[in-house]
Amino acid sequence: MDRATLFILVVVATTVSHVSAATGSCPPGQYVVRGSSREDTKENGTCRDCDRGTFSSGGQCDQCAPGSYQPKTGQLACFPCQAGHFANSSGATFCKPCAAGHFAPRQGAAVCSVCPPGHQQPQAGHSACIPGYIYNTMLAIQHNIDDLQEKNKNFGSIPPFLRKLQQTIDRQQGQINFLQSKNRLQDQINKENTQKIDDQEQKIDDQKQKIHDQEQNIYDQQQKINDSLNAEIGHMKKEYAEQQAQLAQLSQKLQQQQTEISNLGDTVSHVENGTLVYYNPYNWSSTDTYTYTKDPTYKPTMRYKDISVTFSEPYSTPPTVSWSIGAFFDYNGQYVHYAIELREVTTTGFTMRASCRDVSRYMFWHLAIEWISIPSLNYG
Repeated sequence: MDRATLFILVVVATTVSHVSAATGSCPPGQYVVRGSSREDTKENGTCRDCDRGTFSSGGQCDQCAPGSYQPKTGQLACFPCQAGHFANSSGATFCKPCAAGHFAPRQGAAVCSVCPPGHQQPQAGHSACIPGYIYNTMLAIQHNIDDLQEKNKNFGSIPPFLRKLQQTIDRQQGQINFLQSKNRLQDQINKENTQKIDDQEQKIDDQKQKIHDQEQNIYDQQQKINDSLNAEIGHMKKEYAEQQAQLAQLSQKLQQQQTEISNLGDTVSHVENGTLVYYNPYNWSSTDTYTYTKDPTYKPTMRYKDISVTFSEPYSTPPTVSWSIGAFFDYNGQYVHYAIELREVTTTGFTMRASCRDVSRYMFWHLAIEWISIPSLNYG
């Protein structure tokens, strides 16, 4: 497998790791540590990166096979050793160059081969050997030429057969130079490919970190929303409980008064009652407003409506008028700010005012007030 193919597999595996994280299992490149108090996985364990020289497709780490290596932690696969290098044991974190006189012609070598007879390689870390007879012949011929030149230096010129030998040596030297240049070029390509793979791996790591940061940000935002909603719900429940307590007190007071009235018997000769109905305050006149001042810390603007009642028979003195809420409907379960006030009582009638906060979401929909009037008995 070449490194370009390995890079594609790394990219694909990284995508799968993000998906599998939602199932509760460890992503590729990590393994499960049992007995942790955290709950990162379904098995109540912690996920940790695999060590250098190992890899994992999820769950457990395996050592890199001979002929491959992995210099980083938390990886999905191992890299094959480049040509001219080897790793002769499992779990390697780097590959060693073949020694002089040895070669590794392909990637993924676990051992280096000895140059075959007639070949040699004077340098370490190469993928091929150079035919040895070239060196041996060249050295022998060069030695002979030097010897002959020394013996014939007084003749003033090199004999033709020596010139021919020198040309042969030059051609062989050209082949040697070509092979060495080819080896150097291959080494340079291997180094560049390795650097490219390292750069791509760094980009993948950066993307994984960015995804992790985004997920953490989303979690924090959801937590803030939940906290805000819980606080709002608690506030609404508290206000609702207070309103229910007020209604219970008013109802109890009305029942006490009705009981006392019934006990009076024939002493009460003039009793009247009725119902006042207030519909949708949103349609009331927007100019009929006042500031609620009975609570020094909460002074909202209230929209009101007055309803006047005329008794069927006048009283000798202003009577006692008692009232209670007979029906009440709000908007979609919203909490409502409202007030009811008996404005004026005379011998001929009275005026009742209903008001609510001058904001649509705090208004009620329907309010019915039951009232009763009896001769004044000095009840509050």
